[in-house]
Amino acid sequence: MATSSFSDAFAALRGGLTFRKSGQQLQMQRFQSSDHGDFATTSGSSDLDFFNDKPCVVERRPKKQEQETDVVVSDPPRKPTKKKKKIKSQGQADPETEEPAMKIFSGQVKKKQTISNKRMEEETNTIESASWQEEVNLLRKQHRIRIAGGDAPAPLRDFDELLSRFNCQRFLLNNLAQAGWINPTPIQRQAITILLTGQEILACAPTGSGKTLAFLIPIVTTLQAHKSEGVRALMLCPTRELALQLHRQLVLLLQGHPKLFRSCVLSKANAGSADFANIDLLFATPLRLNTLIQQEKIDLSKVQYVVMDEADKLFDMGFVSQIDTCLNACTNPALQRALFSATLPEGVEQMARSVMTQPIRVTVGERNAASSTIFQSLKFVGSEDGKLMAVRQLVRAGELCPPGILFVSSKERAQGLYDELKFDHMRVGVIHADMSATKRAQTVDEFRAGETWFLIATDVMARGMDFIGINTVLNFDFPHDAFSYIHRIGRSGRGGRPGTAITLFTEDDAGQLRTIANVMHASGCEVPAWMLSLDKARKHRKRPKPEEEVAEDEEDTAEEEPKLKRRKEAEKAGGKGGAKGGRGKVGVSTVPAFDNQKRAKKKAMVAASKQRKQKAEDASTD
Repeated sequence: MATSSFSDAFAALRGGLTFRKSGQQLQMQRFQSSDHGDFATTSGSSDLDFFNDKPCVVERRPKKQEQETDVVVSDPPRKPTKKKKKIKSQGQADPETEEPAMKIFSGQVKKKQTISNKRMEEETNTIESASWQEEVNLLRKQHRIRIAGGDAPAPLRDFDELLSRFNCQRFLLNNLAQAGWINPTPIQRQAITILLTGQEILACAPTGSGKTLAFLIPIVTTLQAHKSEGVRALMLCPTRELALQLHRQLVLLLQGHPKLFRSCVLSKANAGSADFANIDLLFATPLRLNTLIQQEKIDLSKVQYVVMDEADKLFDMGFVSQIDTCLNACTNPALQRALFSATLPEGVEQMARSVMTQPIRVTVGERNAASSTIFQSLKFVGSEDGKLMAVRQLVRAGELCPPGILFVSSKERAQGLYDELKFDHMRVGVIHADMSATKRAQTVDEFRAGETWFLIATDVMARGMDFIGINTVLNFDFPHDAFSYIHRIGRSGRGGRPGTAITLFTEDDAGQLRTIANVMHASGCEVPAWMLSLDKARKHRKRPKPEEEVAEDEEDTAEEEPKLKRRKEAEKAGGKGGAKGGRGKVGVSTVPAFDNQKRAKKKAMVAASKQRKQKAEDASTD
């Protein structure tokens, strides 16, 4: 009550009311306490003399005494709080008198501070995650990496992140640095993180972009060391030469630790004798592996990784059923499938997705495009007979700089071109499917050693083979589609090195010229505008002919039979080696078509003269 009256007095003063002096003493008596005696002392009464009625000297008490006086007052505990709030509102409160109020609400203040700290942390984390995502997007944009089909982990900034993020073995980084691989390529930045996080991948990157290491590094990192459990990683390749190439990359990656894993390249020689229970990594072609599966000589139930390299060629060569057999034999529930190729047609992608589980598609650069480090050019040679002449001119002019690869359309033409260039004393080698595995390996080794300067090959045999330092690729025969062209010229310009690709074309190749010109234009090469405006190649279908036209054709065919016979004789007489000569696509000849026709005509005249003489002799005898 005392405090209430005291507050009412101050409230009245604020309202401008007038108080009677005679009632002042009665109001002051209410503050006296019966337990502690008389509260109105000389100093106290002077302190409470609000109207300065009596002259008195006010004594300044220390703060401790004021606190003790406040404690002496026997008021309820909540009353001083209200008093201090009122005093605080007047702007006359002492900072130390506010401490009890702060102590009462200290718990609530701490809770508010904790909540605000949590909010600040959440906001900070949100900002950091947003900035990190921006950095990831910027890194992908910088390296032209495109993602589709799922949430991919952040790409690698450098190879050192293999240690911090994935606990990679240290010797791998040392071997990478020793081999000259300082920074990861774009496909390696993204593919390695996807495979190490347990996801499947469809990767499409230019030739020579380091796709092999993009799947070998995750495999070695995950498998850690040798285990006698059977095959744990399977690499499927369209050719045995490509399998050998992948195995060489693995040996280079494991340099200094050759016994860490046991690997094998499946061949006809070791198919029946190899102990597959002690092999960790297996490199094989689908046909050879399918034979072992059917014979139950190999167990693939422990396989953790299946990699299909040059996948477009695997599915294009009729390996679909064999690949299905190989994948069905891999019964490990933790199986990861990966597909790598420089070109990825839509049909191949659909077939690949049918055997994969929610794969992430990674595309580097433009899809189905050539590398930008290759200088590409087209050279018109008129007809088939001008190709060999063009090759000789390129060699004399220094434009066909060794080492180089010459691509032809078939193994027969590969052997024919080899025979022709041998007469020019050129250091050439040839590789095709009719050669034995030993002979093919010897040819490749001679080319790598520099004993041969040019290698003649078909599309399939050179697919995926990594010859470091190839300067020139010559398309002696025009590629049949854009995908074949991309893989051909991709043998040069590997690993960021510059390369040159020259394509010879004739009048017969005009239908496919626009397709190749578009690929060149997409990779930044200068292409004449008229090539880009050519009509698209169409498959010419034979229309059914009426009966009258069929009869006329039969008569014409009967009349042209002697001409066809003479043409075949001319082809046999014109070329070196019988059927390899002539203008046909079967073989390659240095003899021009005009000379072939001249020889054939002369031979036909000689034969006709002999026939006339023979008839004359027969007539004279009769």
